[in-house]
Amino acid sequence: MVLKDILDTNPKLYKTLKIKGEEKKYAPGESIGTQEANQNSTAFILKGVFKVTLKGENPLLLYHIDAKSQGIISFMNFYNDTIRTSVTAIKNSRLLWVPNTDILRLGNSYPLLKNTMLSSYHYNNQELLQAMDTIISSSIEKRFIDYLLKKSSIYGTNKLYIPWNEIASDLQVSKTTVFKVVKRLKTTKQITLSGGQIVLNRFSV
Repeated sequence: MVLKDILDTNPKLYKTLKIKGEEKKYAPGESIGTQEANQNSTAFILKGVFKVTLKGENPLLLYHIDAKSQGIISFMNFYNDTIRTSVTAIKNSRLLWVPNTDILRLGNSYPLLKNTMLSSYHYNNQELLQAMDTIISSSIEKRFIDYLLKKSSIYGTNKLYIPWNEIASDLQVSKTTVFKVVKRLKTTKQITLSGGQIVLNRFSV
C-alpha cells in the first residue's frame, strides 16, 4: 500500500498528506467523476479496487488498480489527446484526494513522493501497453482465464459470481462467445458452474 509505505518511511510526509487531503467513499459500480476538483487532485487508495476502462461506444476493460499493486489514481495518468479512460470502483473503496498543487510542492521537498508519483505514471503506462498487447495477441480463452484469475485474486476466492453481461462487456465480446468459451473450459475441466457461480478448478487464488 502506497500510503503505508510512506508512513513507514516518512511519517511526517504521511501526516501532511492526510491533513491536506480529503477522504471520499465509493460504492461498487460508482465511477470517479471528471469534475474539476478531481482533475486537479491525486488520489491515494486507502481501501478497495478500481477498474480502468477504455471509454467509447463499446467500453473495454484494460486493467485493475488497488492499494497493493499501485495505489495512486491521477487523472494525468488516464487522459491524453488520444486515449480516454474511466475509473470505476468494483468493491467498497476509499480514496484520499490531495490537491496537485500540494503534491508538486511536497514532491520538491520529499523525493519519496516524487519517486512514488513517477512509479505510478510508469505503472499505468506499462499496464495499458500490456493490456493492449493481450487484446491484440491473445486468444479469447486466454483473455477469459486471465480475467477470471484477476477477479479471483481481487475477491480472494476461486468461486466467482459475475453476470454474463458484465463479462461480455469487460472483454468486449458477445454473450454467445462467452457461452462458447465457458463450454470449452468446462469440457477441459478448468472451470465448473455451480449455483450461478464460476468455480476455477486448476488455478490457485
